[in-house]
Amino acid sequence: MGIEDGLKRDPHRTSGQRFKFTLGGFRMVSAKRVDGRVNIAENLRRSVNVVNASGLNTSKDWKVRFVFALSLLLCWGTGLVRAASVTAQGASVFINGSRVLTLRTKTGNMGPSSRAAMLAANIEKVASEGKVEIKRLKRTHQVLVDGHLVLTITREEAKANNTTTAALATQWAANIHKALLVPPLLLKTDPVRMPLGATRQVSVSGGMFKTMQVVSSDGAVVQTAKTETGISVKSVGYGKTEVVLTAGEIVKTFSVSVLPYATNFPQSHVAVVTGIPASEETVKGAIESILRTQLGSEANAKVDLQFPKVSSILPGESKTFTARVKATGPNMLDAEGPVFVTVKNLALGRVPEQELWYCNEPENLKQPGLLFVAPLRPETPARMLYHHINEMSQPLIVTVEAINKSDQPARVMVIPGDSSPDRNPVLAGVQAADQFIKGWSLSSGEVVEIPARSRLPIAMRQIAHGQTMSGLCYLRLLDEGPDQVTIRTEAKSPFPMDSRWVSATKSSTPWRILGSQALSNLDRDSHIPSIHIYPHPFKTEELTYQVGGRHGFFRIGEKAISRADKLDKLSGNFGVTYNLTATLENPTGTASDIELVFEASAGYSGALFVINGQLVRTPLLQPKAETQIAKFHLDAGASRTIQVMTVPLSGSSYPATLTIRSISTGAYARDDKK
Repeated sequence: MGIEDGLKRDPHRTSGQRFKFTLGGFRMVSAKRVDGRVNIAENLRRSVNVVNASGLNTSKDWKVRFVFALSLLLCWGTGLVRAASVTAQGASVFINGSRVLTLRTKTGNMGPSSRAAMLAANIEKVASEGKVEIKRLKRTHQVLVDGHLVLTITREEAKANNTTTAALATQWAANIHKALLVPPLLLKTDPVRMPLGATRQVSVSGGMFKTMQVVSSDGAVVQTAKTETGISVKSVGYGKTEVVLTAGEIVKTFSVSVLPYATNFPQSHVAVVTGIPASEETVKGAIESILRTQLGSEANAKVDLQFPKVSSILPGESKTFTARVKATGPNMLDAEGPVFVTVKNLALGRVPEQELWYCNEPENLKQPGLLFVAPLRPETPARMLYHHINEMSQPLIVTVEAINKSDQPARVMVIPGDSSPDRNPVLAGVQAADQFIKGWSLSSGEVVEIPARSRLPIAMRQIAHGQTMSGLCYLRLLDEGPDQVTIRTEAKSPFPMDSRWVSATKSSTPWRILGSQALSNLDRDSHIPSIHIYPHPFKTEELTYQVGGRHGFFRIGEKAISRADKLDKLSGNFGVTYNLTATLENPTGTASDIELVFEASAGYSGALFVINGQLVRTPLLQPKAETQIAKFHLDAGASRTIQVMTVPLSGSSYPATLTIRSISTGAYARDDKK
């Protein structure tokens, strides 16, 4: 559209006649028709109505003044103004909820606040189409709304605003014009999501705001109230509702959902461990158990954990660690914050296992069923070995659970050792023992609480056809609780599992993910204890080896321990602790190196040893193969004692042989780098 197309023409005017025109909602200049055209340029040069309003010197280039005036015309258009809401707050004037100006000077006896109140009343009274004009009058500029003078801007007012009268008039006029064109009701919000007991402010403005009514569709979910700048929404109950705004025929709505937080912050918890000291792994595991089971998160919440850096804890001491947690999920509010976990090392002392529970019959699983049951009694620790291969065509879920049928909580110390399922039974047994021995050698374990009439998963793995589940664990029921907790192992057909349960089947410590579960009717059934219980699962042996003499031998797994009923023995002594002491002597006149060698005498095997406090893991060996596990140097005439601890491992073949010999006279000489 051309410039002339914007003029409100009078068809009765002829060439040479002057007339006023309005463009963009502003009455601006006198124009003159010349040969049927409006000579705007000529009359802009002569006019001062708008050009002076710009604050430009009229003696300057008229083209500059033309561009400025035209920019004003194009920015400030007209529009229908319906019942504009104009208010004063202090010295500021608000139109339809938007602040348009702030007065800083007084006129006569009227201060800025009084002037603002009068100005607001005048604008509200005259505003109809939203046309705004600026006129210069001597040293001031005037602002007109729909042809009515509403404000005179003095040099004092401009100075107080650090500008000129022209610039201030331009800015305020633009603000007034923009605010007058606000719709009858302007709702500025997305759907509201809020927690219970909170209050939210929703911004509402518009020409009909003063007459607006607001109501909640469900007062049991939210309560609403009108404020100076919108609506206050207070949540009083969980649920979803609509808030309805009405003003005449205008109706606006927005939804409000009152939702629980995924979890609440901050939180403080206490975890209990034991050990001499409690290892970093045990401390971190106890914190993980708290974070995954004690946060009180909403169902289906996804929890992201940022673990703190931890350290070992001495007996009787406590340390507090801070974890960062973020919880999210559907139909809940995201939550993020700190969780403070105080970890206490309960000085329980080392109490050796009094029984070995051997859960390996049958080793090869061909159907689901009960595999092992035994009562765990107060301060009668047990070591449990479980080792099973799935020979079914479908997967099986094998669980080891501690079941508390009593009416009081039970506390159980657990030192875990559990392998990921593997198709190599030997490797599975070694991996389980590796985790177990690291904790057991420090008596480092977690003290877990099993609520009354509840069960806790000690181990839980889903094993496919041909895979092996293998584990070793230490279990000790503490005093001041029930007289027993039942330990039960069972092979189950696959059942539907949510993401937490799936994660638990992939963990060596499933209780840290699932926590305790209420007992079902099946859990309350009584079962006859298994027969594979072996008292005093420890063997102690000693020997003395002299350089130049015959080799020294320890045969591991050869002399089987007896079952509790004395009717059978444990072939291979799987799961039994061997404490071996060897005294090395060099009666010769020259120094000698002595090696400690493990041989897989009975078949394919792997082994773990703790030698003078250091954990050594052998490679997996073929039958009759051997590997050096330690080497010692003895000067001429010197002697020393070495302590070795080992356990025959599930999946491997026993008896096995531990040989002590001089390297110089041994069957397999080795250099110092091995």
